[in-house]
Amino acid sequence: MISKYKNNILRWRLSDGLLNSVAVTNRDSQVKKLLNNTAEEVFLEYSYHSSSEMLSLYSQVVNLLKSVDVELKGIGLEAGSGVCGFSSNICNLCDSVDKIYAVELVPTLSILARDVTIPFICNNNTNKIVNVVGSFDDIELNDKSVDFIIEVESYHHSDDILKSLKEAYRVLKPNGIIVLLDRSHNDSLTEEQREHMLNVKYKKTWLKDRGYNTSNMSRRENGEHEIKYSEWVNAFNCTGFKLIQRFELRDVSIKKIFKGFVYLLPFRFRKLFNIWPSRARYHNNELQWMIEELIGKKKTNKLFKKSVRDYSLFVIQKI
Repeated sequence: MISKYKNNILRWRLSDGLLNSVAVTNRDSQVKKLLNNTAEEVFLEYSYHSSSEMLSLYSQVVNLLKSVDVELKGIGLEAGSGVCGFSSNICNLCDSVDKIYAVELVPTLSILARDVTIPFICNNNTNKIVNVVGSFDDIELNDKSVDFIIEVESYHHSDDILKSLKEAYRVLKPNGIIVLLDRSHNDSLTEEQREHMLNVKYKKTWLKDRGYNTSNMSRRENGEHEIKYSEWVNAFNCTGFKLIQRFELRDVSIKKIFKGFVYLLPFRFRKLFNIWPSRARYHNNELQWMIEELIGKKKTNKLFKKSVRDYSLFVIQKI
């Protein structure tokens, strides 16, 4: 389902090593299988969100930003834009946004977003998005030229989060904002468990279904990193940002509460008996909040917010 929308895709400098990396080539192979799919099929297959879930999630994000007096406006950039669900919805939800550079490392994914997913969501705002094949570590924009940066599950793929944030700092205007929708782990996560999580091998059927050109790959080889909350905050502080607000967005269910209790068991015990050893313990007070949410008890903890998906939402500002 290819649209008539054919804005040129900008191509920024990328090393052959980066373009030919396992993580990029495998995702490129996956995306090529989706070029003739509908937008809704692409959303579900690649990002595991339906368009309605995206609208609910990003509407909630915009409302939470308003609650801390943050408005997205002017010129923005999405780091690791994927299918551009975040950018597209922001263009619809925030009238004051003029343009968003959608920066994506996987070449075919930029084509898929431009031709299929952006027109599906954006309607009359399609031309506000500029697709870019490039890296958020090497942004070909002038210093202090961007009002805000958004990202969803991209920065945790960075091999050097300090480098990524320094580059974001460079292109942001004074007092510019970054909205990170990512994941963070409880600071109780041990190095032993983190190594185990990164060394987990994907199932062969999972790799085959996604068109990956391998039958043996670990999460580490797929570009994953497991970052603890304190490590995120330290990275912000070290690169000239201040944390304005943190929210923990959570879907709530009995199953998740049950798993939360299991995750309280020591990692080595769970590893010995193969009881979800690759899952980290919930954040402090999260399990209690989930129970209160499920039974309808009035909650005093303002950190956690019920949502359609699980994310850590960080709002940081250039200082």
